[in-house]
Amino acid sequence: MRHTSIGGTPVSRIALGGAGWSLADEPDVDGAIATIHSAIDHGVTLVDTARAYTTVDHPSHNEWLIGEALAAHPDGDKVFVATKGGHFRAGPADFLVDNSPTALRRDCEQSLRTLGRDTLDLFQLHRADDPSTVVEDSVAELAALREEGKVRYVGLCNVTVAQLEKARTITTIDAVQNHYSPLAPDDDMLAYCAREGIPYLAYSPLGGKSVASRLAAELPAFRRVAGNRGLTVPQVVVAWLTSLPAAVIPIVGTGRPAHLVQLVEAADVDLTPEELASLRT
Repeated sequence: MRHTSIGGTPVSRIALGGAGWSLADEPDVDGAIATIHSAIDHGVTLVDTARAYTTVDHPSHNEWLIGEALAAHPDGDKVFVATKGGHFRAGPADFLVDNSPTALRRDCEQSLRTLGRDTLDLFQLHRADDPSTVVEDSVAELAALREEGKVRYVGLCNVTVAQLEKARTITTIDAVQNHYSPLAPDDDMLAYCAREGIPYLAYSPLGGKSVASRLAAELPAFRRVAGNRGLTVPQVVVAWLTSLPAAVIPIVGTGRPAHLVQLVEAADVDLTPEELASLRT
């Protein structure tokens, strides 16, 4: 498994995303833990979660699940965990935002307890669209948590370039997490991160369950490369993402260890210049 880094700490070139395990109608805890363990066994050292990724009746189901899985694996303490605060589930379809310093501190401390860790590897502002709080105040609290040793690295999720630039006047931003896929490019942010050397965590790179079936239908160039290489279209998407001109880390979510292994293998695929050119057209 190839590696990149966040804040100078080596991490795998692909991340395992946990949202689907807890937002599903009937979470399969045993299946999720088996997938996490398989990911670690195949070299994945980065897992992504958030306070908002939870069931209706649990305050932090996804963080709890990941904490349980990591505690049960001999190498679990070596896994870099990225989580987020300022966004929470208030009901079956209600996801609210509170980016106030008080809420972010509360979320950080709850994440520490739930994950069973002394320090959060990467703590991210989940959304920057809280109208009652300016992003600079939110980021200042993240910086304070880092100064106190509760957070190693600070990140932003679902942000614009303008918001990122404001945040960087307050403290170092170690990573950005936005939606990026061939069906939903985020090229302005990608170019900014490439220029500034900021790792870019790409969530939903395969489109999620509702969009994944569109990949083969709407991306004929990816389909051709997949056919010529004996790969699946999702594998070509992962290989393409890791070739982009920035430290792009695809966050892939799956409940099936076999599917995960396919995607992990794709992160080590080298696409030729000709193939990459065809995928850009």
